[in-house]
Amino acid sequence: METFFKNKNLFEFIWKWRWVYVIVLSVAVIASVVFSGKTFIRPKYKSFAVVYPSNLQAYSEESKTEQMLQNLQSEQLKFMLINTFHLYEHYKIDKSYKYAQTAVLNELNENISISKTQYESVKIEVMDYYPDTAKMMVDSILSFYNQIVRKMQNVKYNEVIKIDKREMKRLEFERDSLTKILSKYREEYNFYNPKLQIKEITKSYLNSKNNQTNEMYKNILDHSEEILFMDSLLEFNKSRYVSYQNNYRENLKNYEKKISFANVVSEPVVADKKSYPVRWLILTLTVLGTFVFTFISLIVFESIQKK
Repeated sequence: METFFKNKNLFEFIWKWRWVYVIVLSVAVIASVVFSGKTFIRPKYKSFAVVYPSNLQAYSEESKTEQMLQNLQSEQLKFMLINTFHLYEHYKIDKSYKYAQTAVLNELNENISISKTQYESVKIEVMDYYPDTAKMMVDSILSFYNQIVRKMQNVKYNEVIKIDKREMKRLEFERDSLTKILSKYREEYNFYNPKLQIKEITKSYLNSKNNQTNEMYKNILDHSEEILFMDSLLEFNKSRYVSYQNNYRENLKNYEKKISFANVVSEPVVADKKSYPVRWLILTLTVLGTFVFTFISLIVFESIQKK
């Protein structure tokens, strides 16, 4: 019953001042409608894209989505946007102003939102006074992102390509040296296929001991191990050269190809309806705030009258 009477007193209080509420809230509604219009608040339009990372190389323990977010939110990309869309002029910021760079970055950060979704994709949102500009900025963010990642990866590929070329050149020099040494041995000792010749020469030595056979057998004892070792070094050299050559070709292919590092799930479009300001929200908050302020003001007013 006590709660009922409290509520009854509350309703009686509001009813007592009903005409004040009607007038004040009517003024608040009219004011919120007028001041949320184009004359006072310049409308903004939104364009967005949803993308997944692709063709990215892993760095440390961060996920590909986190890596994508870091590149999309980088200062490098923001300055590319500032220069491409002439954002100092677009946001009406004087370049001679002492903190012009901070001001344009703050304005850009207010109009751009880049966040990870629950499905490990990335949502890119851009707000602008012109719907076509908002859409073009989303497209540019994706384009600049691809450029930044491509440049980063190409730096790495270029380093590996240089290493592969250097190693291939060293192995070529080593192979030439080994080939010359083996040629000398083969000409001097008549060893062209040591593995096969050793059996034949040994067999001939055991069956017929003439001077030529004795000399060839002596050459086997003195130089066969060395020649076989040189042969194995040459084979190993060739296998390593082929490995570096394949690696070089693969890295060169990756360096030269133009691929995208983002799969676009939702393409940006030109908005046909403004996203800011939200007039119904402004109206609701204004009416609620005015009601509460009026209610408190009337309580204070009655308290002062009673005293």
